Order: sequence, then structure tokens, then C-alpha cells
Amino acid sequence: MNTIASMWRELVHSTSQQEEQRVIEKVQQYIFEKNITIQVTAVDSQGNEMGLNSLSEDDNVLVKVVFDYNHGSFEAPGWKPRSIDNVFILFQE
Repeated sequence: MNTIASMWRELVHSTSQQEEQRVIEKVQQYIFEKNITIQVTAVDSQGNEMGLNSLSEDDNVLVKVVFDYNHGSFEAPGWKPRSIDNVFILFQE
């Protein structure tokens, strides 16, 4: 059974940009189907939060996501995206 936690582990361990995109699309579809809301934060190496719109491929950031659903929430461990574009797939409808 796919859960946010298992899909997130798969995302964090993706070995290519394409695999990362495939997994993040699966996560996005799951949160849409389950009516889950998300909070996304980018954090630089000094622990400072950054605006998502200012991210570039050169930034050394971790993306942290909190998934809120009717039974609670899941705070996903930091993710170092292989492609910054994949971060924005989460926001597609």
C-alpha cells in the first residue's frame, strides 16, 4: 500500500531527475485524491528559510514538506531535489 511516508522515501532515494519526477507526480496525484494539503519550505545550509520562487539549480537547499490530512500530519524529512522544477510539480492541479 502506498502511503505518503513510503512514497517520500522513494522520492528521497531517486537516482535520476526522471525518476524523481515520476515519484513526485505520484505523490501529487495521491495528495489530490486524498484531499491532503501541503506546506512547503526551502531551507538553506545555514537553516534559513528561502522563498520557493527564488530557488535556482545552484542553491544548496533542502525542501521540507508537511502533509496535513484529516487523521493528522506527516512532516517529511528534507529532500535535496535533483531538479528544482520537480518541487513545483507538487503545486500542479
